[in-house]
Amino acid sequence: MKTQHWIETALDCEYIDQKASAQLVENVWKSDVCWGMMHKAEMFCGTPTRTLREEAAEYLTITDN
Repeated sequence: MKTQHWIETALDCEYIDQKASAQLVENVWKSDVCWGMMHKAEMFCGTPTRTLREEAAEYLTITDN
């Protein structure tokens, strides 16, 4: 919210135009949402209910032939 206040002040003082203001507010909102999700990842990424496991494949096979 503090950043948005500064953006609105810059707009009111005509340091930036309406288009720049809208872009900045959108970018701030996106970064705040992403920051919140990263720091609360456990709320969004629970333990998987099923896990698929495959046996390791042999990529290099040595033969006598």
